[in-house]
Amino acid sequence: STTTPPTTTPNSPSGIPPTWVNPNYNPTSSWASYAGGYGGSYGGGYGNAPSPGDYANAMMQYAGSNGSYKRDRRASYSTPANYSQGPSAEERQQRAAEEALQRSLKPAGDEIMSAKALNVLLADIKKTADKLGWEGLPIANLDAESAVWQHVNFSSGEGTIAVLKNGMPLTWPVTLNGADDAEQRKQFENLNAQALLQARSQGTVDVAVTSMLGDLVDGFQRDLRRKTPSLTFDRHLEAKSFLRSLEEAVVTLQRPDAGTHVADSFLTPNATTVLELVKWMDNRGLRFGRAMPGDAAAYAALHQKLATYDRLLKDMSSTQ
Repeated sequence: STTTPPTTTPNSPSGIPPTWVNPNYNPTSSWASYAGGYGGSYGGGYGNAPSPGDYANAMMQYAGSNGSYKRDRRASYSTPANYSQGPSAEERQQRAAEEALQRSLKPAGDEIMSAKALNVLLADIKKTADKLGWEGLPIANLDAESAVWQHVNFSSGEGTIAVLKNGMPLTWPVTLNGADDAEQRKQFENLNAQALLQARSQGTVDVAVTSMLGDLVDGFQRDLRRKTPSLTFDRHLEAKSFLRSLEEAVVTLQRPDAGTHVADSFLTPNATTVLELVKWMDNRGLRFGRAMPGDAAAYAALHQKLATYDRLLKDMSSTQ
């Protein structure tokens, strides 16, 4: 037998029983509430009248009790078992690392000078050497004289002494080398010489000294901001980079192990091969620091050595 829907009303579309839409439905009051309360109850939800959401729910109920309506077959639209939402976080990380490595093998000049490319290669050589086993790996000589290490900078990740390691006087950028900065430059170099002496003799630098060095760097930065409107882009970049190097040096001098960072054993690696250099840096938790003016040739040569050796290890790894 066919189910006969209850009596319908004008505000019940498609013959849906109004009591299914709103259990509190009153056919005599609903339209009066809607029409007479337009200014009040309308804004609050049509008074006693059903909402569009009620109609949607009622239609689903009515479909389940009336054979003339087909049930909603939403299950047929479920996500297939083989559906992929894209690469996982691990896969994205691995892809990013591979892309960084490829860029580091053929980097732009600034990626070498910033040491970004060198550090990516450093990490990849260690990773591949761990995989292959360090014993029996090919030897690649650095062919670096001791003087070359004066132009290669190392960092523990919290500053670097690079700009100060070759002693005084500093090579100041043109923008900060005028007569108006002469007194501040003299103060900084005198304090810096004192800080290096303390670091080498007692292992740490007095807080009063590093505080004054930091204040002087802040003063140079204010001076640079004042001069910026009249500077070319290259002049401004040169001065900004130099001051960032001074900041990093002051951070290093503030460390409780400052003496370690100014020692010759820290500044000059005991390494003649690429693998020895990688081990020396790894044992001390070091990375390459940013190049200073005059370091470009040493950085380019070192990058070539690391890139060549990394390719060699990659070839060995692919055949195993």
